[in-house]
Amino acid sequence: MKKIRLGSGFLLVLSSLFGVNMVIAQVDAPAALQPGDLTPGDTFFVIFVTSGTRNYNSVATSAEIDTDGVNAAAAGTETNGVVGWRSLYAFETSAGAGTLNTMDTAEAWGNVTDRPIYTSTGVRVANDRADMLDGTLLAAVGFDENGATPANPEVYTGLTSAGAIDIDALGTNLITGSGSGLNNSTTGTWLDNTNADFPRHLYVLSPLLVIPGEPDNDELCLPIVADQGTAIACL
Repeated sequence: MKKIRLGSGFLLVLSSLFGVNMVIAQVDAPAALQPGDLTPGDTFFVIFVTSGTRNYNSVATSAEIDTDGVNAAAAGTETNGVVGWRSLYAFETSAGAGTLNTMDTAEAWGNVTDRPIYTSTGVRVANDRADMLDGTLLAAVGFDENGATPANPEVYTGLTSAGAIDIDALGTNLITGSGSGLNNSTTGTWLDNTNADFPRHLYVLSPLLVIPGEPDNDELCLPIVADQGTAIACL
């Protein structure tokens, strides 16, 4: 059987397996972001904290938050080899209206929720998305796009500890401050600790990354996305 690896920017569409359409995109992980416990063909995500800060309680559009996350990744010594980063936050333009939660699966995760998540220094934060949102992390996110620890632990999120949009979402509608978490925390406070109305950091998530190289076996194993959920299929 011919072995296939998805390279940077490569999009694979399979339309016949199990009678469903599958779209899977993976990006080759640069050496700086490759965790030591993974092998060629393994896929994963990276999350980091922006080194810069801004008062996201008063931004007018979510695009401003997204742009800051992308710019931080592009400038980072650990993260600049990857395109497709997405800030993680909840935003609303007015109370209860115009809401956006990028922690939702379709926004940042590409519907792949069963892959591990690591820091920009290769430390495993969670085994998958559900594990990341169950109230306990394996390790704190705690590192920025350069692999350094931010001096200020507070991060704007606008999210509950379970990753849902909070009453104090980011945006211009609230005068009491937007929800923030602690990037040095391994409890639910990493997302939801207090309100803030001062410059704070952001969390930023990578696209689905893959360890380059040929897998150790002759199977082609890919995540399958269907209405029933995500599974792994090997050909």
